[in-house]
Formats: sequence, structure tokens, C-alpha cells
Amino acid sequence: MSYREKDIIERVIKDFGDHHNEVLIRFETMLRKEPYLDHPRYIRCIIHQSQGSLSQLEESIEIAKQDPRDIMLYAEFIELENGNWRRVRNFNNTFERSTEDLENC
Repeated sequence: MSYREKDIIERVIKDFGDHHNEVLIRFETMLRKEPYLDHPRYIRCIIHQSQGSLSQLEESIEIAKQDPRDIMLYAEFIELENGNWRRVRNFNNTFERSTEDLENC
């Protein structure tokens, strides 16, 4: 399962501390029910949007379940003042490399 990738586990431990096992179990449960979300990009976006909060995690999971494109938009793009969007992260890459080479996305 995609949530077991090294960078994902490291970020969950960093962001959620003592609650990291709870988060990993939540991902396992989610992916049994929603197997279409079993992609590292979706999981990284959910973690990023959660900002270390369990309640934000649940909200981000619900957004992803309704439409994974929404969680990718919120996690990888910022809205500019003119209403356009600019990509600032690419979670197809690891967390560490998510801001590299954005021109070629």
C-alpha cells in the first residue's frame, strides 16, 4: 500500500508524533474501503493538508474520497490574486523533492 513508502511514514511520524500509528491505521482502513486512493500522490496531499491535525486529516480524507483532484489542487497549487492557479508542489515526488522541477510538470 502506498502509505508505507519511506517518505510518507517519516512525514507521518514527524507531523503526528505520538499519534502516527493512529494515522497509519486510518490510511489502511481508508484504502480498504477506497482502493482508488492507493497512490502516493493522494496520500502525500492528504498528509500535507492535514498539517499534523487529526481533525484536519479526517477532513482531508473526506475531500479526497469525494474527488481526489480537489485534494491535489489544495495541496499542490496556490491561488493567485488574479484568480489563476500556480503549482508550488508536485507530490508525485517524495516530500523532500516535491518542490523540485516544477516547470516540467
